[in-house]
Formats: sequence, structure tokens, C-alpha cells
Amino acid sequence: MATARRPKREAAGRKAAAEKPSGASPVSVTFLGGLGEIGRNCAAVEQDGAILLIDCGLMFPDNDMLGVDLVLPDFTWLIERRSSIVGLVATHGHEDHVGGLSYLLREVAVPLYGTALTLGLARGRIEEAGLVSRTEFNVVADGERISVGPFELEFLPVTHSVPEGVATVIRTAQGVIMHTGDIKIDLTPVDGRLTDLTRMGAIADSEGVRLLLADSTNAEEQGHSRSESSVGRVLYDLMHEHEGRRVITACFASHVHRIQQIADAAVAFGRKVAPLGRSMIRNISMAREMGLLRIPDASIVDIEDVDDLAPGEVCVICTGSQGEPMSALTRLSQSENRFLKLTPSDTVILSSHPIPGNEHDVSRVIGSLIRQGAEVVHSGLHDVHATGHAKAEELKLLQSIIQPEWFVPVHGEYRHMVAHARLAVTMGRPEDHVLVAEDGDRLVLDGDGLRFDGRAPSEYVYVHGTVGDIGHSVLADRRILADEGVVTAIVVVDRKARRIVAGPEIATRGWVHEQDAAELLDELGQRVHEAATDALEEDLEHKKLVKAVRRAAGGFVSERTRRRPMIVPVVLEAWSRGLRRVAWRGSLTVSQRMSSVVRNGNEAVLPPLQQLPLRRAGGRSRGARSARSRSAGSRSAGSRGAGGRGGAATVKHRGGGRLGMLFDGRGHDVWGLVLLMLAAVAAAGVWSSSGALVGRWMDSATGALFGFLQGLAPIGLAVAGVLLIRGPRQARIDVRDGSQSDPAPDATAVMPVAAGASGGRRMVAMVTGGVLAAVVLMGFAHLLAADGARSLPTAWTPTAPLGAWWAPVWPARSKA
Repeated sequence: MATARRPKREAAGRKAAAEKPSGASPVSVTFLGGLGEIGRNCAAVEQDGAILLIDCGLMFPDNDMLGVDLVLPDFTWLIERRSSIVGLVATHGHEDHVGGLSYLLREVAVPLYGTALTLGLARGRIEEAGLVSRTEFNVVADGERISVGPFELEFLPVTHSVPEGVATVIRTAQGVIMHTGDIKIDLTPVDGRLTDLTRMGAIADSEGVRLLLADSTNAEEQGHSRSESSVGRVLYDLMHEHEGRRVITACFASHVHRIQQIADAAVAFGRKVAPLGRSMIRNISMAREMGLLRIPDASIVDIEDVDDLAPGEVCVICTGSQGEPMSALTRLSQSENRFLKLTPSDTVILSSHPIPGNEHDVSRVIGSLIRQGAEVVHSGLHDVHATGHAKAEELKLLQSIIQPEWFVPVHGEYRHMVAHARLAVTMGRPEDHVLVAEDGDRLVLDGDGLRFDGRAPSEYVYVHGTVGDIGHSVLADRRILADEGVVTAIVVVDRKARRIVAGPEIATRGWVHEQDAAELLDELGQRVHEAATDALEEDLEHKKLVKAVRRAAGGFVSERTRRRPMIVPVVLEAWSRGLRRVAWRGSLTVSQRMSSVVRNGNEAVLPPLQQLPLRRAGGRSRGARSARSRSAGSRSAGSRGAGGRGGAATVKHRGGGRLGMLFDGRGHDVWGLVLLMLAAVAAAGVWSSSGALVGRWMDSATGALFGFLQGLAPIGLAVAGVLLIRGPRQARIDVRDGSQSDPAPDATAVMPVAAGASGGRRMVAMVTGGVLAAVVLMGFAHLLAADGARSLPTAWTPTAPLGAWWAPVWPARSKA
């Protein structure tokens, strides 16, 4: 195998025409997954700025991937080039090749190409994700040739454990690239569809294959793989052997050929076939509609009806052959399946072989089935499974037929690809023309040959509920938590006063049992207290203070228990005492933007729209409801626990106006806007009636007074409106327990709030605004009564009726 950047000599390809003329565009192949693991198969072929994808699969998690549901390729490289992707070829319908499509389509819209069954299997998950509009399903047939972007594609039939798999011939500016997909050479397949070795040889003879990418999964296995049809005979014998017993068979839902043989054996002995598991039911229905699965209608029953049949008349076909946690077989082994319950008269046949990494899960399920009293048949006892991947002798045959100029093994763990590379060298491929690549490698094919040329992001993307929400660091933390546990040290400090306000509190999970280790936890709290006190005396910054607490707690834990749990230091800083305080009492309605407070180091979530009684510092509470926190099991060193139900919330605010008050933000802004509008009207009235009109009133004390108030009215109204609207935009709430005499608050929260006047201030603002508004209206009424149409058109003003009403009370003054 070679990792050299340039070839040492020309390869002995079958066709000299494989040599490309100088100046042809280079072609690159980037591997985003599938090289070094079983799953995540995804490759990108690029020419002239156009990208063709081959497969997009997922990988099932290993045992050390705690909590992970699925593992995906890293789509970063594709997302950055989304406009250049011209299509995606799905070689077959297994999850490790098409299971990632529903996640890729969230980021990239791309048309799909594949056989009818392959696209049908992929479509189910895409529809569940609601992404059908993000793609086009282009069905291709065996031997069909199409153009996609600058590439000409030809699809050749291959045999595999799922029907309608294809090898893809990609004609590029640098010659033919052939991708086998998952392949085996089965000479007696169930459906009679053979691997087209004849066409592969014809392409090699006429055009030459510059680069071959071939399946490596079984490269270490010697000999030939068994034909799929041989499994049918074993299943028939098992049905005969277990006559009179209910038979439950488990296999992949996509393994249509295996399902066909199970159904044939069951029908031959007069059994009814009952599908169990959502994907099994869906795939059987789809395959029957396509004509790929032939089961008489009279031989299929609903799983809910099997209890009405005698055990010897039932054959259940279910999912879960790999021990998947939520599969039908696993739930059946745990007595959690609502449709079926195991009995000692049941026989369970696992018609599969564990995928590398799933051995433990499969063994666990087998043990649970046996505990339920069922008889279990698996591949270790009978030949109830045949692999879908070519073994060593079949791979040698492919090399002898295709004779590629360059060869890169794909699809498998690293040891599988190395074994496949050795087979290629054995069959005459020059060692420096066989390259073993890994996830992320980018290969460039040009007139000089094939070489490595950089890397693309290829990290595992872990799916736990959502995509990419956890990474390697999170998994590392989970392993530590699983193995050693966690210790949390919480301390509240006042850095300006250089003292500890509350705590330390020690909480632990999975390290020691708190009730049995009270003395140890107290000792740990004392050690943290000393470290925090020393750090405060040195006036260390916050990060160094946290580090000091971590070091003290970690050192004590390691010293006393010789264990290394996760240490989580939490250092909270108390607020300065120099903040302005609200000089009134009332209640604060907590909005949904207020998330939580911290009470004695424990988080307490406040319900939306909960009212807290308010008071000034040193004042008395107004006896409303107090905030209650949820307790979390923890122990405090040197501080009192929470007590009592009474109490109040001391509110300190910052930002906004000095006279602003807190309020619930629902109605007071409206009153403020109304007063501001009246201010605008008053200002317009003063402007329109200024000069001589106001001067006419100056001959009496009453006129002078109203003229003066008329001028001040706009200013007063504006100030009153601002008082209602403007106020603090951030508040600190200290929730104190009624039974506490400790000056430190039980809970502190800092949060943005809507602000405005409330209580007495709001009433003063509204009364003042109302009085000033009345003065404005009275002034206009007198103006209209005194001057009539000479001052303002009465038809144009809403105060004309008021002027008419006011005239008898305040006699009009004539100009004379």
C-alpha cells in the first residue's frame, strides 16, 4: 500500500485509453465518512466546481458513546459548498448509506438518484422529517445511463442483503471511476438479479477504470460468501422442527430477500405471517406494492390478531436483530411489548449476525429471551444468516475483472481496508497505486495520477435528540460522571468586602452517599472555605478564585478517597450595596423573562406571573406571597439552611429614570402615551392661541392665571407621561425568608424587567395629568366662548360644545 504523493511508475491498466490528455480538468474525491468505521458512508466526487455525492449514511453508537442515539458525518464541508452539489447517488437502502439523508437535507437541498426500492426506503425517514420538498426522487434502472452536472453515470446491478443495490460508474474528465457500493457475488440470488460482472469487464476492456472504490467489510474473511438462497433451506427446516410452537423471527426490516424466505417457509407449514415493528410493517407493505415481496393476502394477519390463532399457526417477523434498545424484539424480551407476550411455547429465531460493536447488545437480548422461557436460535447455532458483503476470493475476482489503474478500499474499519489493499497487491496492482485513505482525506486524480491533497472536516457528529448538541468533550464528561461521579462546591462571596457571604455548600452525586459521609462533606466544605478566604485576601480575580476552589476540592477528594470525580466549582459574587433602591412598597409581577433565582446555592425556578411582596431595605413586608424554591440535596458548611415560609423581596433597580417604578407592563404604558398625546394637543393650542389672544386675558388676575397654566400644561403633561413609561430596565431581587436574621439574602436574581410607575407615584402622575388636561380644556372653552369664530373655527374643534356650556358661567369679554 502506498501513501506517496506521486506514483513511481505507470500502472498496468487493462486499457491504454485510460491515459487522459494533458489539460483535462482534475477530479477530486473527498471522503466524509465510512473509512475507518462501519457506517457513516459518504463520499464526494468533484470536477469543475460541481460535486456529486455518493451515499449519506449514519452509524449506530458504540457502548462508550453514552446517551448518543446516532452518529453522522460532519456536513460542514458540504454546507460551505451547498450551491455546487448537483446530486446524490444512493447505492442501496441500508441505514449506513441513506440514514443520514434526513439530516443532510435540513442543511442542503439536493436531488437523489437510486433504484425504486432504495429511494422508497430513504423516503420514509425523509417524510417523517418533513423534508420531501427539499429534494427530488429520481428513479434509475439497471444499466441506465444519465448525466448529472459534468458527470455521466451508469448504474450496474449488484447483489447484497437488500435488493436493488447498484455499483455506480462515474465518467469524468479523468476517466472512469467505479464505486461498487456494498457488494457480494451471489450466483443464486433469491430474486435472480446477478451482479453484472460482464458489464464491469466490458467497461474495463473498452474504456479502462482509472480508479476503483470497493467494499472492504469482509476483506479479512477467507473464501466465498454463502448464497442468500441457502438460508431459505435452513429456515424451512427450522419451521418443520418447531411445528406446533409459535415462531418469532427477527431480521433487518430492509432485508426483503430474508423476509421473503421466512414468509415462504411459514406459508409452506400453514402459518400466518404477522409483521411487528413500525419499520417492518412499512417496508413489507412497500415491497409488496412494488412487487418485490410475494406473500398471499390470506397469509398476512395483523399482530393484534395472533392471540386468536393457535401457536403453530403463527410466524411473527419483527425488527431488533441487532439488540436496538427500542426495537420490537428488545421490548418483547423485557415484557414491554403491548401486542405480544413471550411464553415457554415460543421459538425466537435471530436471522442475522451481530454487526461489530453490537455483540454485547445482542447477547443481552438473547439472555433476556431465554429468561422469559423462549427457545432461541441464532447464527451461532444454525446457519440462519448469510452475509451481504464479498469475502476475500470474491474481492480477488473483482480485481481480476476490473484491473483498475488506481485502487482505494472503502467501507469498513481500518483493518478491513488494509486487508483489502493487500488483496489488491496480491492480484497484481502496483503497491504504490493502492492508497489506504481515512475519513476526511481528499484525493486528486489528474494526468499525473492519484495523490493526497488536504483534508476536510470529518469529526463524528453525535445526535442526542437534536443534531450536533454534544461533542467529544461532553462524552468525556459523561464517562467521568459514569465512572467517578460529581462533586459541586458552591460559595457566595463579596469581593469588595473580601468575605464569604454564604456557603460553601457541597453537593455530590455518584461519589459518596451524603447521609453516610456527613463528616467527610463537612471537612471538604471547611477546606473549600479556607481556600476561598485565602483567595479573597489576595484579591484574586474571579477566574483565579474559581480555580482555587476547584484545586482545594479536587485535592481533598483525591487525598481522602483516591478517586477523581468531576469537580464543579460555583463561585457567585454578591452585589454592591451602592445601588439605588425603590422607595415604595407594593408587589412585583414576575414576567416570563425572569428565569430563576439562586436560593442558598440551589436554583429555584420562579413560575411565570408569580407575585412577590416588595419592601425597601430595612422596611417591613406587605404580607403577600413569597418566592419558594425547589430544594436540591446539598449540605452547607458554615451557613444556615432555609427556614420559614414568610418573607419578602427587596428590590434594587438600575437603568431608566431615577423616579421610575417597577410594574407589570400591561396597562401603564397606554396611560403614559395618552398623556403625551394630550401634551402635544396642549402645545398646539398654546401655539395657535399665543400672542394677542393670550394677552386679552391679562387684564384680570383670573385671565393671567389661566394664561400661565395654559403655557405650563404641555410641559406638565409630558412629564407625567414619561413618569408612567420610563423606569428601571434591570432589577435585582433579594428574596428573604421571614425566619432569617442573617443579613445575606436567601435568593438573589438579576434580570431585565419592563418598567414604569406604580403605586402612589403612578396615581400622582395620573391625577396631575388629569388636572392639567382639565386646565387645557377649560382654557380652550373660555377662548372659544370669548372670541367665537374670530379665534378658531368652532366646527373644526371638539371643544366647541364646552365653549358653549362655559359661556354662561364665564361671561364673554369683548375686544372693546
